[in-house]
Amino acid sequence: MWAWKAFLRGQHPILMDFGLIGGANPPDPSAGTPSYASFEVVCYAIGDTRRFAERLNLLQMESRGDLSSTGYALASPGAEYLVLQPSETAQPITLNVEPGRYALEWFHVQQRETLAGDTLTVERAGSQRL
Repeated sequence: MWAWKAFLRGQHPILMDFGLIGGANPPDPSAGTPSYASFEVVCYAIGDTRRFAERLNLLQMESRGDLSSTGYALASPGAEYLVLQPSETAQPITLNVEPGRYALEWFHVQQRETLAGDTLTVERAGSQRL
């Protein structure tokens, strides 16, 4: 979740690859250095956040945790929103949105699967439960 939380806060996550530092010698977990495999999930998450960044108009967006019940949102109010639900239980999300028509999409962070959602039409600004 670290990469996703950082991204939704408007930060640029970066990961030091210990494989580059150690060269041909694999890290020794008993010495306190994490194994290569332990970084795989983080590398995937950074790649996934990058793919979302390429689809969004990031120049118009800002970190707006105040708009989401989860505290994690990038938003260009009235245009597009990206919200993170960090809980592993599929709790509903409450999002304060501006009037407009929005195409919903769901991305499961751990399974790395995207599902198309319904279209949400908002007549007046306010909270929407998703």
